[in-house]
Amino acid sequence: MKRRLIFFLLLFFCTGVYALEITDVRDIYLKAVKELAENNLSEAISGFKTVTAIKDIAPGSKEALIRYQARAYYFLGDAYFMEKDYVQAVQNYEIVVKNYQDSEIYTKALYKLGRALILDNLYSDGIKILNDYIAKYGDKDSLGDNALYWLARGFMGLKDYHVALNTMELILNKYPDTALAYDIRGFIDKLQSIINAEAEQDKKVETMISEVDQLKEKNLKLAKEKELLEKISELLLIKQRLLEIKAEKISLLIQIKEQRSAQ
Repeated sequence: MKRRLIFFLLLFFCTGVYALEITDVRDIYLKAVKELAENNLSEAISGFKTVTAIKDIAPGSKEALIRYQARAYYFLGDAYFMEKDYVQAVQNYEIVVKNYQDSEIYTKALYKLGRALILDNLYSDGIKILNDYIAKYGDKDSLGDNALYWLARGFMGLKDYHVALNTMELILNKYPDTALAYDIRGFIDKLQSIINAEAEQDKKVETMISEVDQLKEKNLKLAKEKELLEKISELLLIKQRLLEIKAEKISLLIQIKEQRSAQ
């Protein structure tokens, strides 16, 4: 069997014209699945890529080839996900979502695409995909709690902690027996701590802003008082000058009167 597979692969890649039988495709695919199950990721990836590259197939086997290729892309996404190569995982899940919407693995690929996007720090894109999955399919694949979990993780990535907390709490209310309960409770505690810390920080900021506003108001009041005092001082100087002028006039009048009396 192994020699037969090698023969077909060599013939396929060397000539590019050999039309494989669907049984040959199946054998390559199943071998790749076995390698994936045994965590031989490089071999699995190589096998699945071989399946996706096949173009020529025996007459009447086109639909079967499409099914194998859809699954090959799906499992390529899984293999790269296991390698933590989320960029490649996203690319392969996207191929399934865009090109194989009639496949039975489409909904799972949609969920896994959203999850991989979140782990690739593409939070907004991941949230959009997961919201779409939840709205259309809910618990179809028994992944409702998982979809909500990664949705919450996406909101955490965006630092939208209130929405993340509400989503985590929703999971426990809707899926009390979820296997994710332990992790979710840990995240809830963490989110509540973050929210409380933010509230305390906001309170401090508000206090500082209030103190700054009060200081500004006080400084403005002092500035107005200073301006008023300066005006009063100016008026007093004017008044003093007028009094001095008046006193000077009186003195002159007295002198004139005395001079007239002396004459």
